[in-house]
Amino acid sequence: MQRLRMLLFFLVLCFWALCARSPGRCGTVSAPMERGPDITLQNLEEEERVLIRIPKNGFQVPRIEALAGNKPRIIIDIENVGQWNEVYKKVVRGSIIERVRSYLHEDENRLRVVLDVRDSPRNYLITQTYEVEEKNLLVIVSIASVSAGPAG
Repeated sequence: MQRLRMLLFFLVLCFWALCARSPGRCGTVSAPMERGPDITLQNLEEEERVLIRIPKNGFQVPRIEALAGNKPRIIIDIENVGQWNEVYKKVVRGSIIERVRSYLHEDENRLRVVLDVRDSPRNYLITQTYEVEEKNLLVIVSIASVSAGPAG
């Protein structure tokens, strides 16, 4: 687990270095209009994005956990979310993400978003960025495939 965390940290640093050299490729996504809490998916040429729109009251940085195994998935926990429209389940069948699920744990004010992915999370670069809207905050989780490095 420690090795996976170090790998993800290294991959995030590499991604930031890439963005510093070519900022046009690493821009942010602008929301076309103000909406209520929801999830939007984007399938781009080199990555897939999950945009999670939440009320911006008391926002904390989401905790992201990657789980390998028979059912590889990426779990996003967002604290201080008191309202969520409904349980969200969508089969995507993208090149990276197969299905997206969400559930609001009302007793903890925690929204959990689960991304079922096709391959082990160690084969992906996972980054998160944020955009502030008038009433909401947009949490953008980007997932890109990375080529397998040397075994070690």
